[in-house]
Amino acid sequence: MQRSITNIIKSPFVFFINLFVLLFLIIFLLVINLIEKILTPIAKLFGTEDTMFKKKITSFFDKNILRNIQREDNIPKMEIVDIALKNIFSKKVRTAVTIGGMAIGIGTIVFLVSTGYGIQNLIISQFAVSNELRQFEVFPRRGGKFMLDDTFITKVSEQKGLEKVMPVISVATKVQGTGAVSDVPAYAVQKTYLDNTNLKLVKGAFYTNDEINLTETVKGASTSVVEDQTKGNQLWEVDFALMPNVWIPVYESPDTNSKVLGYTNRVEDLQRGKKVMGAPYDLKNGSSTVKSNDWISSSLLLWKAPICKVQKNCKATYTPILGTDKKQTSTPGYITMESVVGELPTQTKSVLGASDSVVQTPVDLINIDDPNAVSAQDTKKVTIPADTLKEVVVSRALLRLVNLTEDSAVGKSINVSFIISKEQIKDATNKIETEFSNFVIKGVTSDDTEAIIYVPLIDMKKLGVTYYTNLKVNASTPDTLSTVRETVESYGYVTTSVVDIVKQINSTFSTVRYILLAIGMLALLIASLGMFNTLTISLLERTREIGLLKAIGMNKDDVRDLFLVESLSMGILGGLLGTGLGYALGKFVSIALGLVGIVKTNTMLDLTYIPIELVLFITILSLIVGVLTGMYPARRAQKISALHALRYE
Repeated sequence: MQRSITNIIKSPFVFFINLFVLLFLIIFLLVINLIEKILTPIAKLFGTEDTMFKKKITSFFDKNILRNIQREDNIPKMEIVDIALKNIFSKKVRTAVTIGGMAIGIGTIVFLVSTGYGIQNLIISQFAVSNELRQFEVFPRRGGKFMLDDTFITKVSEQKGLEKVMPVISVATKVQGTGAVSDVPAYAVQKTYLDNTNLKLVKGAFYTNDEINLTETVKGASTSVVEDQTKGNQLWEVDFALMPNVWIPVYESPDTNSKVLGYTNRVEDLQRGKKVMGAPYDLKNGSSTVKSNDWISSSLLLWKAPICKVQKNCKATYTPILGTDKKQTSTPGYITMESVVGELPTQTKSVLGASDSVVQTPVDLINIDDPNAVSAQDTKKVTIPADTLKEVVVSRALLRLVNLTEDSAVGKSINVSFIISKEQIKDATNKIETEFSNFVIKGVTSDDTEAIIYVPLIDMKKLGVTYYTNLKVNASTPDTLSTVRETVESYGYVTTSVVDIVKQINSTFSTVRYILLAIGMLALLIASLGMFNTLTISLLERTREIGLLKAIGMNKDDVRDLFLVESLSMGILGGLLGTGLGYALGKFVSIALGLVGIVKTNTMLDLTYIPIELVLFITILSLIVGVLTGMYPARRAQKISALHALRYE
């Protein structure tokens, strides 16, 4: 007698192998029966009553595959599955009700969870496109001392993983409309910015020829101080921040050939020192190298460098330099400007009789909703230079203010005046308000809710604007975004990204999906009880039949498999129908709401999304429900005595 797997190993593994075989045969016979039902009417047309299709296929499987995985004294598993399926479909009403209940439970889960996924994707699509998932914005820290200027752009542009930096200048603007002057926000940006944001043009094009070199300013240069070229002369006091994660040499005097006292590292965000002139050294400025003689003198904590050839691998072995009291103390020394992330004068020396104590303040964001918020400042009226581009891109909403139609707006002029806060211009003592001037509309965006103007960045630079409101930074890939952000934040700035919103949305909807899944599981639990009840009643009705089957040779394993096949079959069919039902219901709701969306927003909504992991989860869940509900009746059937069963009434 051929020995089977079940005779060799008695373990739960055998049970799962048996389940897998039964599951395969259930699906196989369901497909075969479906094909036979399709072929039978065709065969009758040619005068053949029996297609022989099912008999040939099942015979092939019995002889070549199934006989190798079961004992010879067992009833063929193909026969057990066939008997169970015939028994299920012989009770059409009961089976339909049971499978229908299972389908409703599974369908409820699919509908609720897929709707959660669909709404999540819909919301995320409104916030982010693929390009925005590798972008972040940089703002000066409110109350901080470091501002966004060309020097910082030069510094941040050197970071690895960074693709481009796009500055933004926000200014308040007055627009002359039909009989009234309206206050609207204006954003001075380059065409590169417009190309890399989610702005949709409905008419015209973006302005061109606005590219300027934002990294021309040499580090340490100042237009407000007459520099004394005498070596070691103090220029002014500064607050500065050291380059993060770098060991910086500290010299005895402002000369790279002087003695190195030790190495320092960034231990606090802001330090106080003095800017002095010293011996020239090579300073990297963007992609080029220039000569600089700017140094910073300050008291710094010192470490002793390790003795090794590859210094970057020895960072952890730098040891503090201790004083006579065995404590690390600050030591006066000099560092080069390339070691500094940013430096801000605390005082500006008098030049040609100018004030001796002009205190610099950080740039705060302008309240663009209230351009008169700086009205307490003295206002300086200026004329817009003749060599400015004088081109703008406007939103649909702004066209209503100037009484222009979308079709005729491109090429027309609007009369605007810009209000620039003194905090946006270096060493300014007055805010600036330009005379009204005509700007040509080059394009119209789809924004129909807020009146906005986009002007070339170079036009604001020609008006003397020094400090940017914020920067939009493109990382080379989404994977390098977090690294670049951390580096920029270490300089003392604040960053925001749509990725943060996406993470928050994903986190929120992850919780929502669990709640929806729990609600759906309640419906499935009720359906499972119905299926359990059906199988238990079937067991009671077929007690004599089971006794007869055992009397003619069916063993306990065969009886168990008979009931497991019935429960698995109803679980599979309920899962398939439930998935289709949930998907169809979701699409129906999407179409119904989509019709409303087309009428109101001219867009089609899709609130249903079924990821592959949800399909796998539903499939496994259906099988688990089938096994659990069928296990108890199957075990009871195994324990039934053939003698008592034949006597059962």
